[in-house]
Amino acid sequence: MGFDVAPDDAPFFAYTFVNKAALSLEATRLFTSPARPRAGKPFVLTLAVRRSDTGKGITSGTASCRVLLNEKRVAAKGSVSSGKGLCAFALPASAKGKLLRGTITVRSGGKSVAADFSYLVL
Repeated sequence: MGFDVAPDDAPFFAYTFVNKAALSLEATRLFTSPARPRAGKPFVLTLAVRRSDTGKGITSGTASCRVLLNEKRVAAKGSVSSGKGLCAFALPASAKGKLLRGTITVRSGGKSVAADFSYLVL
């Protein structure tokens, strides 16, 4: 709370300073479906994201995916739904025993958060 005298010798004016906390995004959990990637099957990564100012999940935004299978790019589609960023793609049948790695990035409210992942394909 602050006080001010304006103009000189007039009654006090009371006011309150209001500082909004800066927004940041927090990744709370990365989970997959199925639990482990399997060759020839679809695979979905889900990154739960909440806003620092409200503590609630995001309600809008975008998700992007960078997915590599033995250092070769895999086409993936990103989306945001129900407080989570999703990254969906299908693994080729030839992926068995290869290293799958990448990053999922979620953007909302002008901020972003990312999570790296790495799995051996079954």
